[in-house]
Amino acid sequence: MYVIQPRRESFCSPYPVKPRKTKRRGAIVVLATVFTAVLLGLIAFAVDLGFLTVARTELQRTADAAALAGGGTLLSEDRLKGTTYVQNVLARTRATVADYCRMNPVLKAIPTIDTSIGSQDLIIGRFAAPDSVVPAASNAEANAILVRVHRADIPTFFGRIFGAGAGQSSAYAIATFRDGIVGFRAPKDGQTTSLMPFAVQIDAWRAAVASGADNYNVNPETGAVSSGADGLKEMVMFPDRETGHGVTPGNFGTVDVGSSSNSNADLKRQVQEGVSASDLEHFGGELRLDANGELRLNGDTGVSAGMEMAVDTTIGKGPRTIFLYREVLNPGNTAQFVIVGFVAIRVLDCNFNGVHKYIRIQPSVVNDNGAISDNGHSAYSVYQPVILVR
Repeated sequence: MYVIQPRRESFCSPYPVKPRKTKRRGAIVVLATVFTAVLLGLIAFAVDLGFLTVARTELQRTADAAALAGGGTLLSEDRLKGTTYVQNVLARTRATVADYCRMNPVLKAIPTIDTSIGSQDLIIGRFAAPDSVVPAASNAEANAILVRVHRADIPTFFGRIFGAGAGQSSAYAIATFRDGIVGFRAPKDGQTTSLMPFAVQIDAWRAAVASGADNYNVNPETGAVSSGADGLKEMVMFPDRETGHGVTPGNFGTVDVGSSSNSNADLKRQVQEGVSASDLEHFGGELRLDANGELRLNGDTGVSAGMEMAVDTTIGKGPRTIFLYREVLNPGNTAQFVIVGFVAIRVLDCNFNGVHKYIRIQPSVVNDNGAISDNGHSAYSVYQPVILVR
């Protein structure tokens, strides 16, 4: 027997049913307070991080400027004049670093640096790759400077709301002028090198520097040469036939830098302007000592009285670089100079008339952006320009 269930009709009220209200008074206020605190914290963090970032950037700028300026002061001709002068150079270098720190404030305040001897904030010595400065065997051999600056009271305006004190940061930079020069290539800016086409015997140079006469001085501002000692010894670079310092007869120390058929015009140009890129093309683009520390250059006998005018234009002017040779093979126009190094000089006087021709020179300091360094030591004051390496 089947039972028929009654049919159920769905029922929808024509009136909306209101949900039951839950009492949650004040919850939004609590959430708003929490989120506002978090937001303020994030803002405080962002603002304070911004201040620290600006401070770090300005500290690095100050360290870079002070290191470059200090390196330029360290690269002084006075370093060639003896221990007392070298100590003065170091003192001026420390003073220069301090001055540049004062001239480059960080967030409108002068950063702190300890420039006293022995401080780790200012180290003067030799560059050691990749990024350190180590003590030099002597102060005269120093070729690098490390500068470290600090700012310990960087304001943290919003951070103080949450208990954070003043921030602090530091930065350091290393500047160096590499020595150990083993050759020259054409500078990338198209300029000439400081090379002159003259060479002196290395033992004669050493003897002159050690015990030569000191009868001339050069005004650093005007380039005027006058009588009187200046702490730099002199020697005769372009000797006459009677006092040739071992130069073979028929050649007085002039070398071919470029074509083997260099003319007087080429020599005059190189004396006045320096060795050019086209001159160096004859050597494959660069002139450098080989693995044995030697370079052979042909002698040039094309020197005449007309060369005096070219040399005369260099007297007292910017320092130049000449070659040092160990020995000369063959006489006259077949002479071949065995070059073993380079030396920085300044021309003081010259005379190309008569039998007793000469060019008188004294030691100097050259920084040449065409110089090639093997990062070794050099006693002859030829350097690459001051650069930042860190």
